[in-house]
Amino acid sequence: MRYARAAMYNRHDLAWLSARGWQRAMDASAQTGQDGDTILRQWRDNAFPLIVRRREPGMLENEVALAIAGPPREGRKIRIALRAAIDDIVTVQPPRALADAAGAIPDTWHPAFRSLLDEAAAERLDLAMFGSVAMQAITGLPCLGAGSDIDLLCRPATRGQLDGFVSLLRRHAGALPLDGEIMFPDGNAVAWKEWAILDKLAAGSRVLAKSIDTVALLPPARLLQTLDTFGGNHG
Repeated sequence: MRYARAAMYNRHDLAWLSARGWQRAMDASAQTGQDGDTILRQWRDNAFPLIVRRREPGMLENEVALAIAGPPREGRKIRIALRAAIDDIVTVQPPRALADAAGAIPDTWHPAFRSLLDEAAAERLDLAMFGSVAMQAITGLPCLGAGSDIDLLCRPATRGQLDGFVSLLRRHAGALPLDGEIMFPDGNAVAWKEWAILDKLAAGSRVLAKSIDTVALLPPARLLQTLDTFGGNHG
């Protein structure tokens, strides 16, 4: 899948670079030190995907902000930020389905994880993943640490699906370390835990919404309206 413009990407999308793109990335990151160079080579040589992240000020319209999330070292997360021209991106895919993470989930989580997947399937709720669980599932590298969460991406198309996602995660959050976001049809994403306590917030409260371009405090009604405008004909 190829996008015509950088604005059509979403955070957490997976992107694969061309040979030229990798060479440009290596040249641009020459000042990051040996650790950065080693990780870049590992990602290039194994054809691992990069993660689309929020754009930075001053980026060109044809540039995409990317990142590598490598396995932790000495308890420290490894993150490398990159930029790439759209023409240097060969393929872009949405985040992987959570079901694809089964092989990366620790044994102690398996019964509760299977229950979550079964209920999501029964309710026709499509859960995707990002973060450490996703990268371990994709790369086979030991990306999970002792304090890792399961980062979920919920992409409702209707208000009914939104309510279903929140109810599902509430039921399973006691047995699994569930984190992650609800991404609305316009690309704005809100932490599901923040959305789940809206009924406890004061009238007129806003939620922190992240998009490919911005971080902003938005009224929940504005986000709900996107379900009616963009997703009201689906499901």
